Amino acid sequence: MTKISKKTQKKVVVLIDEYDKPIVEHIDDIEKATKNREIMRYLFWIYCLY
Repeated sequence: MTKISKKTQKKVVVLIDEYDKPIVEHIDDIEKATKNREIMRYLFWIYCLY
């Protein structure tokens, strides 16, 4: 994202569709849903750094 922004001199927007799918698909398996949520939280945190 940083390289694209520098090259184009414009802001970069990232659209994430169906971000809740890994949680919803495992709603009956709380352990797996929670693990997926933590992974997604970390990925979104990384995106927010840029």
